[in-house]
Amino acid sequence: MASPILQPNGRFLRDQVAEFVRVKVGQGVYRPGDRVPSVRAMSKLLGIAPSTVVDAYRSLETEGLILARPQSGFYVPLARWREAGLSKTRPAAPPSLQNEFPLFMRVLKDSKRDDVVSLAVADPSNEQLPAATMHRLLTRVLRENPEYAIGYDVSIGHRPLREQIARRAIAMGCGLSPDEIVVTNGCSEALALSLRAVCEPGQIVAVESPAYYGVLFAIHSLGLKALEIGSDPVTGLCLDALDDALRTYDVRAVLTNSTFSNPMGSTVPAENKRLLVETLAPRGVPLIEDDVYGDLGHDGERPVVAKAFDRTGRVLLCSSFSKTIAPGYRIGWVAGGRYHDRIAELKFGFSVCAASAPQAAVAEFLETERYVRTVQRAARTYGANLGSMREYVLERFPAGTRCSHPLGGFVLWVELPNDLDSVDLYERCRAQGVTFMPGPAFATHGGYRNFLRLNASAWNRRVARAIEVIGAEARK
Repeated sequence: MASPILQPNGRFLRDQVAEFVRVKVGQGVYRPGDRVPSVRAMSKLLGIAPSTVVDAYRSLETEGLILARPQSGFYVPLARWREAGLSKTRPAAPPSLQNEFPLFMRVLKDSKRDDVVSLAVADPSNEQLPAATMHRLLTRVLRENPEYAIGYDVSIGHRPLREQIARRAIAMGCGLSPDEIVVTNGCSEALALSLRAVCEPGQIVAVESPAYYGVLFAIHSLGLKALEIGSDPVTGLCLDALDDALRTYDVRAVLTNSTFSNPMGSTVPAENKRLLVETLAPRGVPLIEDDVYGDLGHDGERPVVAKAFDRTGRVLLCSSFSKTIAPGYRIGWVAGGRYHDRIAELKFGFSVCAASAPQAAVAEFLETERYVRTVQRAARTYGANLGSMREYVLERFPAGTRCSHPLGGFVLWVELPNDLDSVDLYERCRAQGVTFMPGPAFATHGGYRNFLRLNASAWNRRVARAIEVIGAEARK
């Protein structure tokens, strides 16, 4: 049908609709907090198909210009006109063996209860995973290769899977050979093997702060000391703070979640990744790079990894398919550079090999273009979900609350006013059937007491209600 407002100009109607809404927001026709016309109303106003409006609104959600509220409609978010960003972190703690293992293990246990709405665990949304496809592939693999159910694969991993990972590495900006890759039981094992390969008990590992609690526990369990380094909420690990630490302490390795980090959502720019590698190389300090969220950029772009700038083999690149394909398959991998042989030995000693059938199923999935389409669709959804959750948090949490603004992944880092304790808040919310991960889980000395992390992989009425519960308790 012809639109009385939109004119033929060579652009897709979807893009014209999106631009129409942008202009109206800029003119103040739709102001912060206002509801924009429903899909049906906008379809009627512009004389176009509802599906075109839906596509345009999804694009605007990804931008953060509008957000969807369950069973309510689309709104211009208040947060676009509100200062709600985070500050750089400046941890002052010395190298430490401490961690908050009892805290995060209790939260993880609570989050498995059937009567709980869990926003604590960084799990991808079931709706965004290719579960049915993977089930068919796994069934076929076992039917055609029954020996996979009863036999071991080679210790470093299923050859076709390593070939597919090497092909995917091109998009990360680096060339890898299948023989440089070791398949692991998730990224957690890849990180643990890397730490064990480059460090001895008692030595110091520098990590960005806040850091994923699984990394802190791995460091602790290996008898290593974690040295927390300041981090920027946008650009990640602060290189000047790291340089000071390298001059002060005998740092034996640096471990960073350099792209769409957990929990802060920051991404180290490509130039900073290059500088990081070049800073560490002359000192002979290995860099362990956690890239588990790297494929989940909301704009569809895949940032390069620090490994792309490695000329000495001292960057150990770790990742997995737990956030994109199948968490339960536990398929991770590490490209260990000059430490490859040591990692292969440790892998055999720790767990012999990863399960054969899941490796084969993931390899077949990667062989097609379905992986790229699946991940890009999921990432766009996660971007919209994060925008919706962020706005909801800022509206319902106490004044002074601030949030991260990730450009990838699906976790939201929230800073509460200084007088609030997220552990105490957790206990009160837990009693009402809602869980989240308190901030101290991401530090070695009980820091980040007024912070918490939320999983925004799903956004629906149930999740929105959970945010309301947390906000109401935080305002008491």
